[in-house]
Amino acid sequence: MIGLSHPRFDQVTIGKLSLSGQAGIATSSAVKRSWKSGTVRLHHIIDPRTGRPADSDCI
Repeated sequence: MIGLSHPRFDQVTIGKLSLSGQAGIATSSAVKRSWKSGTVRLHHIIDPRTGRPADSDCI
């Protein structure tokens, strides 16, 4: 059983997945891996089109 954290609030579980056989899953969030550069908050999720941290309401 794998718990999925809310993308903005890592203490909140929004779902659980049960994997069977040779299955795997990868998730990522900007909640724990972010930093400030001047007044701008950046994170490790990179937009491949720009090479910069993604700027999206989806994260």
